[in-house]
Amino acid sequence: MDMRGRLLLPRLLPILLLVILSLYGALILVKIPSQSILSVSRIYVEPTGWEDPNTHKWHGSYWVVLADTYTSDNILIYKFDEHEATQWYSDNTINGKKLVPKATIKISITKGMPYWSINLVEKKYMVYPKTYGTVVHVLTREAEKYTDVSVPELDCEVYELEGSWILHIPFKITVEVWDEDGNHVIKTKDIDVVGVEATEPIMIDFGNGKSLIVKLITQLSTGYGQPTWNDLIIFPKTLDVFKGSDVRNIIRYDASDYAYSCFWFGGGNIYKTENGDVVERWDDDGSPAFYVHVEGWGDIAVGDKDFAGNYRDDKWLDQYVLPIAGSIYDDPESEHFNPEDRYPHYSLLNYIKKYLKIDTVNLNLYGEGYDIDLDNKILKVYVPQGSVAWLFTIRISTELADTIVEQPVVGCGKIVRAYWLSTQSETTAFEDSDILVVEVRNTANATADITVDVESSDPSLLFEPDSKTVTIPSGESRTLQFKASNKGVSTKTKAVVSIYVKNTLGTVTDTAKVDCTLLPKSVEGGTKLNIMVVDASDLKPLTGIIVTIKYDDESKTGSTVDGRVSFNLANYQGDVEIYVSGAGIYQSAYKTVNVHLGENTVVIYLNKRISPESNIRAYLWIAIAVISSLAIVIIAYYLLVRKPR
Repeated sequence: MDMRGRLLLPRLLPILLLVILSLYGALILVKIPSQSILSVSRIYVEPTGWEDPNTHKWHGSYWVVLADTYTSDNILIYKFDEHEATQWYSDNTINGKKLVPKATIKISITKGMPYWSINLVEKKYMVYPKTYGTVVHVLTREAEKYTDVSVPELDCEVYELEGSWILHIPFKITVEVWDEDGNHVIKTKDIDVVGVEATEPIMIDFGNGKSLIVKLITQLSTGYGQPTWNDLIIFPKTLDVFKGSDVRNIIRYDASDYAYSCFWFGGGNIYKTENGDVVERWDDDGSPAFYVHVEGWGDIAVGDKDFAGNYRDDKWLDQYVLPIAGSIYDDPESEHFNPEDRYPHYSLLNYIKKYLKIDTVNLNLYGEGYDIDLDNKILKVYVPQGSVAWLFTIRISTELADTIVEQPVVGCGKIVRAYWLSTQSETTAFEDSDILVVEVRNTANATADITVDVESSDPSLLFEPDSKTVTIPSGESRTLQFKASNKGVSTKTKAVVSIYVKNTLGTVTDTAKVDCTLLPKSVEGGTKLNIMVVDASDLKPLTGIIVTIKYDDESKTGSTVDGRVSFNLANYQGDVEIYVSGAGIYQSAYKTVNVHLGENTVVIYLNKRISPESNIRAYLWIAIAVISSLAIVIIAYYLLVRKPR
């Protein structure tokens, strides 16, 4: 670099830095659409349709793709092709035939901003009726309505909520298809999913039996569910929003002691005269009457400074109290206002906000804004895009995917053993629950999905879940657990549990039976907590394990026998902390459970500790490695750095 370049470089650096910062700021201000790929949990083919014997193409069925996403990205992408259909989560067989798609299908979903909506209804409340003046005759001490002066009825029009909150998930779906010959077709459709689940599937038709159907289920994160507001009042001119329970009886005429009518004209038990007397109402129409009645004396006119909504205009021996009109939004103005009035000259809205200091409702509940659409009478509260989990069921017709037939390999599951965890045998008895353990082996020559279904002969015995599917390599076994719950019996009831093992075609490849006795739940005996402690590796019950529980400021300790220890908790219901000591051989465990009256059963799985010898051996190898490294460094120093003398 010459001298001129060296002189220019310091001057150019600030300019380059400014350009970089400007580009960075533009990227922040301009929201570039971000993309994410749908996460697929399962793909399978509906077991319908037929094979064309000439072309070996499959017709009359659908590929079913179960996918989900939980992201703030506003564009979702998914590609379905032959590679996707042969992934580990895909079951592409029908009646022993393997189906393979030859077309490539790209699905793009552009998400809109999700929101909760609720309808608005217009309502009108009378703040106060037509109000007349009052004259009190001093000599007779009697008050009468003075109809020559009056102010008109004051009404307040507001909007309130009507119906229920409804979730809206707007989005646009674009489907592109490249068939086996390379032909390209594209279709687009705008969709608004109303409610937590679409009422009907969304179809995009390509003609000639070629179609794609999308069914969307959404789930909101905790904290983004339906707004809890069911009673709001909206002032349309200013869009101030209040809880209905806070202001409704303030707006309505004389609905409470804090009603605007009482504040403005006097009335009720809060807004009394300076002497502490209650302002009357006329018997004929219930409108405000500007006098008080004192027993043993008679009627007395309201003072000139008592309330903002009236003024005195006395004549000779008659006392006249005349009304001043109030207002809804802007503070009233009148030449008759007394600057020494006891109460401010507030409008209804300012009375609520400034005098009563009632807070407005912040509709920006989730930080994404809101929309009060009075023209269409709807309120929208937006939620973040990232707060919605999208669960997709995508059905792609086998015709659209250009599906052909190959011959599949079907698994064959055999039951190795079926037993109850509590007894380690094929029979048990319990009041609350137990665990059914089924070990199944795949005896086929290839990895396959094996399904295990369990069925009870008595409806009081419920399995959760009652079916599990697991992928098992050839010759290997897997252990499945099914929680069995006693839903309540009046007498001892014997139930038989049937176990069925099925392949991907639904064919039963093995069966087994176990039995159990359902015991009546003893509620009168209070709360009982049964704790079962087993080895996590082989599920065998452990004896001599110390178990301590803490609940309701109490603590109890017991030791397991054949894996079981029980505690009586009187009539306690609520959380119980369980501490399990591993006795040196196993790792300690901790768990919190919620108990109820009757029997409560909990299973604790203990993992074995790593032996001290293994730790010592590991530390020894580390020490050897450190010493060796130091030796290499010292040798290298003498060989390479130090010069011979």
